[in-house]
Amino acid sequence: MEAHHWLAPLTLPGTPGLSGSAGRTRSWPGRAVVLLGAVSGPEYDRREQINRVLATSADGRVLQPGPGQLLLILPMQDPSQIEGAGRLCVTGFSVRGDEGGTWTGYREIELSPR
Repeated sequence: MEAHHWLAPLTLPGTPGLSGSAGRTRSWPGRAVVLLGAVSGPEYDRREQINRVLATSADGRVLQPGPGQLLLILPMQDPSQIEGAGRLCVTGFSVRGDEGGTWTGYREIELSPR
């Protein structure tokens, strides 16, 4: 894990008349934005696709993952869960969304200390 920061839980009101989730109130739990290096798992094209979607959806900051890096947004209850982690293994990561937002999830996460 090369870098990370925390996004507090967020609720946004819907905009009447808009389609999809943008037309209704939507919520996100607390999330860890994590930049990984030395990634194994997703192929290069899939990593690039994930990076493009998540780089501008986190919190308005535009993050620029470099070659071989992967950006993940991981829903978590407690930001201290990732403090001190040096290695991260995420199983079943998913990205969903529409014009109203981007939601991520995972089946399992393993954290190893530095």
